[in-house]
Amino acid sequence: MSSPGAAGAAVLVRQYFSDGWYPTGSANPTDSIAPSAALLKAMLVNCADPSITGYTNVPNNHIGWGRIDLDSVLFFSGDTKKLAIIDQETGLSTGQYVE
Repeated sequence: MSSPGAAGAAVLVRQYFSDGWYPTGSANPTDSIAPSAALLKAMLVNCADPSITGYTNVPNNHIGWGRIDLDSVLFFSGDTKKLAIIDQETGLSTGQYVE
């Protein structure tokens, strides 16, 4: 049942940004952003906790990247950690390249 859990976590991360919690850690509608799919994926990958009993090689095909721990990547006011993001929605199209 990891897929429903991951989908729910992605919705919470999207809501975090769309409600304007970033960058102050408090909900502020003027700070609202529409996160790209790449940003949502990056947030989920970076919050994965690989310390799962019985598994030493994470990521792997059995358990993926580990348990989702959103508290490790979302910043709220009063937290000692901070959050910095760069969300560049314009990428390369098919056939384009960067030298």
